[in-house]
Amino acid sequence: MSQLSTKHGESSDTEEKKEEVRAITGFKWILVVIAILSSHMLFALDNTIVANIQPAIVAQYNEAGRISWLSVGFTLCSSATVLPWSKVYATYNAKWLYIGCVVLFMAGSALCGGAPNMNAMIIGRAMAGAGGSGMYFGVLTQLSVNTTVSERPFYIGLTAVSWGIGTVTGPAIGGAFAESAATWRWAFYINLVIGAVFAPVYVLLLPSFEPLPNATSKEKVMNIDWVGSVLFIGALTTLIMGIDFGGVEWQWGSGQSIALFVVSGALFIVFGGDTAVKTSLRLLPFVLVLIFTIIANGHMMSRFGYYIPWYFFGALFELIAAVLMYRVKADTSASAIYGYTALMALGVGAYNQAGYSVVQAKVPKAEIPWALGFMMVSQLGGIVLALGIAGAIFVNKATQELLQLLPDANPADVKNSITGMSSGFFKTLTESQQAAALGIIVSAIDDVYVLLIVAGALGVLLSLFLKREKLFMEVAAGGA
Repeated sequence: MSQLSTKHGESSDTEEKKEEVRAITGFKWILVVIAILSSHMLFALDNTIVANIQPAIVAQYNEAGRISWLSVGFTLCSSATVLPWSKVYATYNAKWLYIGCVVLFMAGSALCGGAPNMNAMIIGRAMAGAGGSGMYFGVLTQLSVNTTVSERPFYIGLTAVSWGIGTVTGPAIGGAFAESAATWRWAFYINLVIGAVFAPVYVLLLPSFEPLPNATSKEKVMNIDWVGSVLFIGALTTLIMGIDFGGVEWQWGSGQSIALFVVSGALFIVFGGDTAVKTSLRLLPFVLVLIFTIIANGHMMSRFGYYIPWYFFGALFELIAAVLMYRVKADTSASAIYGYTALMALGVGAYNQAGYSVVQAKVPKAEIPWALGFMMVSQLGGIVLALGIAGAIFVNKATQELLQLLPDANPADVKNSITGMSSGFFKTLTESQQAAALGIIVSAIDDVYVLLIVAGALGVLLSLFLKREKLFMEVAAGGA
């Protein structure tokens, strides 16, 4: 932590102790919350919206070999810019930074919607990812600096609702546009419409927050670790590319893969053959339970003040669910799988957003952006690494074993079928081959859950070392 943020944060800490009400209340506050949560929803939406429009984009540009960059470009830039955003938000006006990030996200969406070729599409996705990460940070910052400690867990919990809505509706919305006369381009243009609706709220009602009100322009520039930010972006980018393309685009032992891992990430989202509606419906048990649990966590933790039980039992439930998912076979009923995913959501939801409230209760108000930055690095970075490792395990194992089962098959057809680009391939197989192929795919998916078993076990163990204390017991802010 820089001395500058500590020095200039002392006065705001004193003011924070005197404040017991929000500066903005009533209908205006409701509008502000809805507006900023809408941007968070759009960020979540763009994480999954390409799931069902990739075939349409491939047909448009005829560049199937670069299709993975639609996901990689977005997630890579959103994750790699988290730490730099945390430094900037800890230095400059949070309101105008947030608005700037919204503009960057919308510009990227506009470029994607009007992209004349795949290069423009990838650049647009990268811009949207960087802007979306900044928006997410801005949402957390605004909900943090404009609420009291006691009510903060509830509002932070609302981000789970917006994230869940965006995540579960993304594939459905994208697929619906791709299958309609509007075409897949409106899957990106829709962001501009929603952004325009709430733009007046961002400009006119969003409260302003200066983390370093007494710092000079030179001090603010020097407060940002520019070299560290560049190194972080470079390290995470090469790590992501190494995990994502190793064994998929390049052999694990190739010069490209080795070079990327030496310099130092990954993302490879895999899809099933369901329709857009079915894709969303299969996510509902997990998403709905996750949203309910996070909201309950925000309410109960702010009321009673204890946070250790949420981490311990949450990790325990997640561990049990991961073991159950690891044992899933091809003939396991859908209802059982829905039950397992609901149990996993119960565990993950217990602590998914809790950390944001805990760290903010432990640091001065002026240092909240720094605390949020560390939390977002772990959360988004964890998502990227987990998806990358999981994708590499699934795609490589499934591809290798399917090619052993079907030695005469075209490797490109097998890979495209696994990643959801061409579900018609399996229809050409005999009934016995389909059964064997299904068993291979399920086994590859099972292996992915080893990651969650390890994570759950570590979570249970580490939760025992958390401090026994009560937080969030200050007087709640007045107004609705």
